[in-house]
Amino acid sequence: MTARRTRYATAAAMALLAVPTAGCIGPFADFLEPPPPTSVAVCCDGYGQRRLGRLVGAKATPVAHDEIELESGQYRLRVEAVAVGRDVDPDATRDREVEALVAADAGHEVFAALLVLTSVRPKLDKYGVYATGVSLRALDEPAESFYAGLIHQEGRPRGAKALVLLAVVPKGGRLVLCADTGDPDPPCLDARTGQTAT
Repeated sequence: MTARRTRYATAAAMALLAVPTAGCIGPFADFLEPPPPTSVAVCCDGYGQRRLGRLVGAKATPVAHDEIELESGQYRLRVEAVAVGRDVDPDATRDREVEALVAADAGHEVFAALLVLTSVRPKLDKYGVYATGVSLRALDEPAESFYAGLIHQEGRPRGAKALVLLAVVPKGGRLVLCADTGDPDPPCLDARTGQTAT
């Protein structure tokens, strides 16, 4: 191979190797870089029980409709239905947050809860947006807690909104959804039954 051809071949190879690197720091980063792994995700605005079950390949079960207040009464939250499976059906949603869920191993399951968030008297937070979330707590040892943001937007939210919380949790373990108040004893719901947790 001549020196000129060698330079052309080397340049072409370097260009091909540079494509992924350039994409990761450029406008195509969202397409090439997977989101960081997480144990909880919120997705799927407007889903119902049938689509909830399809997410994890299991029948959704309706639960009690007790409610807790979030942000000192600005919002109310209840659990409509739950479903439990081994993994998430990739064809059931294209949400990038769901893609980031860690895979469930033999001691874990994918817990899916259909939530209804009702805006009562929403107020802008200190950052100038409407936002709220909950803490999902796995109570059995080893106890864990995960924050799940439910709403974060500039426009004033109105009425009720259905959304899905997905989490990789210990199999059959006790789960509660608690208002993220910072108090040692916040209002909570039993995530599996929808009843007020005591």
